[in-house]
Amino acid sequence: MKKSFLKDKRIEVIKNGVDLSVFKQTTSNTQSSPLNRPFRIIAVSNVWMAYKGELDIYKLREMLPKEEYKITMVGLSTDQVKNLPAGIHGILRTQTAQELAQLYSESDVLINPTYADTFPTVNLEALACGIPIITYRTGGASEAVDEKTGVVIEQGNVAALAKAIINLKEQPLSSTACRKRAEEHFDKNKCFDKYIDLYECLLNK
Repeated sequence: MKKSFLKDKRIEVIKNGVDLSVFKQTTSNTQSSPLNRPFRIIAVSNVWMAYKGELDIYKLREMLPKEEYKITMVGLSTDQVKNLPAGIHGILRTQTAQELAQLYSESDVLINPTYADTFPTVNLEALACGIPIITYRTGGASEAVDEKTGVVIEQGNVAALAKAIINLKEQPLSSTACRKRAEEHFDKNKCFDKYIDLYECLLNK
């Protein structure tokens, strides 16, 4: 915007928010330590295509020991589920937000290896459920996290993605910090209030 013909106009940024009463931690977060079970990796998308990182996840599967790391992809088509590489658990698109929140809460990390995105909601939903994020530096995807709640990887660097996952298993990020970041920055009610404040400011002029 600042480089466009609107550069001399007032510019306000209001980030997306999510419903924190739906996307929240469940008792699943307190299940056994990753030392006693596979490290649970989730990837979520409304549609899975190459630009969403589908092929990178397939490559990632070959880099991580199957007995130590479980990968679940959510939002696949029926055909995609049938044709998944061995070692990847496929789930069709969820029917409710509560179902999706449960899947987040049963995971240890969300990976979002997207090549084209604006400000992906899945990152916000995962944080609200108390799980950290590993994402590519794409659009606003990296803006969802800080050093306490996630890791940002350059696009296409699957080896770095694998390394970040291994590091996160060995040195987990705080679930509490993830939830706190969602509460402070991505509560949909606070985001709506910012719109109202902006409209009132403009109307008062």
